[in-house]
Amino acid sequence: MVKYLSDSEKEILSVIYRHSLAHPSQFVFGALLGRSNDSKVTIESAVPIHHGHPLNIFIEVSLYQVDFVAKSKDLQVIGCYFVSEDGNPTMSNAVINIAEAFKTQFNNAIVLSLDLESSGQKLKTKGWSSDSGKSWREISDLPFSGEFDSIHDDKKPSDFLDHLENLQVNWVT
Repeated sequence: MVKYLSDSEKEILSVIYRHSLAHPSQFVFGALLGRSNDSKVTIESAVPIHHGHPLNIFIEVSLYQVDFVAKSKDLQVIGCYFVSEDGNPTMSNAVINIAEAFKTQFNNAIVLSLDLESSGQKLKTKGWSSDSGKSWREISDLPFSGEFDSIHDDKKPSDFLDHLENLQVNWVT
């Protein structure tokens, strides 16, 4: 069984939360970058990729760029995150299709989501792993589990689609 770890929970949640706030009532999607060995996967950062209806060609092109940047930092794409249009953190068929593409590149891929349906000022997370290439299962010992204070930050993250609208926008660092 692979263990998922992170020392950057707040920063990663901040990127995901701000990405969802920048595009309310839209599906948002991004990549998770990190390192892995046989028994653990360490999640280091999140990169916003897409908002709106998931279009495979945009996701595929943006992932090539994310992968290039990740490798230059000695990281790899280890999974993805999403927030659905309605804030419900369940893996829809669209999310499963995207996640399956990650699984072909990385056996222990992870999918992370925020539960924006939950009431109150706390962020709740939900995660799934591919369990070494088998079916998706919910992760009970996710490093992001529990509740987190909402992130109040005015910075709007840019994703690949924002970059296509304005090539001056730096969307992946």
